[in-house]
Amino acid sequence: MPEYEGGVPEAVRESAVVDATGASVTSGSVAPGTFFDFGQVHLVTTASLARMRTMYPAGDFDARRFRPNLVVDTDSGPGFPEDAWLGSRLRVGEALFRVVVPTPRCVIPTLGHDELPPDPGIMRAVARDPFWKQGQSARAM
Repeated sequence: MPEYEGGVPEAVRESAVVDATGASVTSGSVAPGTFFDFGQVHLVTTASLARMRTMYPAGDFDARRFRPNLVVDTDSGPGFPEDAWLGSRLRVGEALFRVVVPTPRCVIPTLGHDELPPDPGIMRAVARDPFWKQGQSARAM
């Protein structure tokens, strides 16, 4: 679990434990025997992907880099509209989700996925963006 501000939401930091190596770790409250990068359901919006593309036009901000369960088409719009969704409910078909925490920044989007090559510039662009410097990121439910 990163020590820097904005690395993980404070609600997650409170549930962390220290493992045998002395590192703080958290499971993100996932079901036993399963693996999730962070949360059980993760979404990213088309507006967030568009914002990131403006910060790093050479990067390929294909949604698959962020491993979301859902890509929400928010048409056009500024920045990260999902920032305002925390604490809200989101209906997708018959499923009702509660938006609980922002997804912390991590290295996963910089790695190669399917035919997408590795791109460490993705993380550097995210770190430079003023929205993300405030601890904002794609959102999890």
